[in-house]
Amino acid sequence: MPLPKPRINESEKDFIDRCIIDAEVQNEFPELDQRIAVCNNLYRPTTKAAKFDSQRFMFGLERKRDVQERNWSRQFSRFYFNEYKKGIKQFLETNNVSELGLFRFTDFEDLMVGMFTGMGWVFASWYMRSINNYQTKQQTTNPDDLKAIWEQKMIAYAKQYSAAKIGLIQGTALQNLRKIIKAFMADPDFMSKGIEEKSRILNNKFKQLSRWQAKRIVRTESTTISNIGLEQGAEAMFPKEQLEKRWITSMDGNERVWHGAMNNKIVDFDKKFTVPHPKGVDYMLRAGDPSASAANRVNCRCAVVPVPKPDEFD
Repeated sequence: MPLPKPRINESEKDFIDRCIIDAEVQNEFPELDQRIAVCNNLYRPTTKAAKFDSQRFMFGLERKRDVQERNWSRQFSRFYFNEYKKGIKQFLETNNVSELGLFRFTDFEDLMVGMFTGMGWVFASWYMRSINNYQTKQQTTNPDDLKAIWEQKMIAYAKQYSAAKIGLIQGTALQNLRKIIKAFMADPDFMSKGIEEKSRILNNKFKQLSRWQAKRIVRTESTTISNIGLEQGAEAMFPKEQLEKRWITSMDGNERVWHGAMNNKIVDFDKKFTVPHPKGVDYMLRAGDPSASAANRVNCRCAVVPVPKPDEFD
């Protein structure tokens, strides 16, 4: 059953009073504060930023994101597999894995910073060029002129962000290495094989794992990176007070119910979105906000697009 929509000429108060007692809303969101947040998001005046074609923008964003995810998934997969091969070599030579030198923090950091700066710049520069389609004012900002300054800001952000993530990623990779090697060591059939056959089996196993781990990391982080890129592209072109930002949900039938309710929600650029989920509420600067719960972040495909306020389009 779909969530309720505002009726023609229905006031915000009347709609919210009706919405919070709706059976479907009560079923999805048992707590009153969750229902109020959802219903506030569902009441969407349509007069703001009318010239901005959110679906066209989102289509272009998704195409860019798909290309970037494929590129960085390959790079992360190669990194994972090269590290796993070092562990395989240790095991085949000594029947043990010391883990020393494997999945080093600095190597992970270099890769994460590279992804944040490389992918982030793609979206920042694309935003600066794309937003001109929705304006009559000529923009004199050349993205390439801002790249050096922008990269320093992004590197600093990426290092700060990565520091909190890499320990978990590194620990998971080493845990997988130990667990899989231990399982094979307990298999008499595997242990009876020659070194070449053992190497072939282990390489196939860890190659598949590397691809899966790389895709999972890049898929989750690409939403964060693309939205940060859009923000920084907007900040390079406009004063913050001239901007508002719009939450755009990928309405492909797989979206979360509460993200569907967020679609086209608008707040001022420096404000946070109130994003409910079945276990509570998150206050998010952007889709993919690292401070948000997993219910609002993992595998999220939403975008938060900064646009000039309506009078700035003229």
